[in-house]
Amino acid sequence: MVTETELQEITAKWNSGRRGEGQSDGMSLTTQLLDAIAEGQPVSTTGFAQRTGLDAEAVDEIFSEMRNEGSEFNAEGDLVGKVLTQIPTPHHFNLSGKELYAWCALDTLFLAGLMGRTAQVESTCPATGQEIRLTVAPDHVESSNPDGIVLSIIIPGKLEDTGPGSISGPQCAT
Repeated sequence: MVTETELQEITAKWNSGRRGEGQSDGMSLTTQLLDAIAEGQPVSTTGFAQRTGLDAEAVDEIFSEMRNEGSEFNAEGDLVGKVLTQIPTPHHFNLSGKELYAWCALDTLFLAGLMGRTAQVESTCPATGQEIRLTVAPDHVESSNPDGIVLSIIIPGKLEDTGPGSISGPQCAT
């Protein structure tokens, strides 16, 4: 189990890498991508180029690589998800009044830290069906309902029935 102190240490390490060299506003490309997705609208090549000061060709290359890595794009070729997504999942991630989503339960704990913002999280425990609500600040979980929730990470292949093709994933308990 990850303790609150360990979560704070992980978040601090990720936050220390948020600032990228060579970016005019000091933000890393990853943070800029997450911030663009968090606005709640698909991110076009042109729009991201204007946002970052990169030329459109460079953004095309970045988006092409992201497609190959599994990021989500709409039919028009605009970015809609990379860990943080505009496509509904069971993991609601409300950021500044924008209804967004995360790819998995674990992501909801780290996105706030990566983005330096507080988020309201709603998810459902896959084991019990119980609704879970969190307020996640950049460096800690401010509140949880129910109290005493736990997130377990099952490493595929390390336990019986968790290998490739298994439906096992992050589990919770109250």
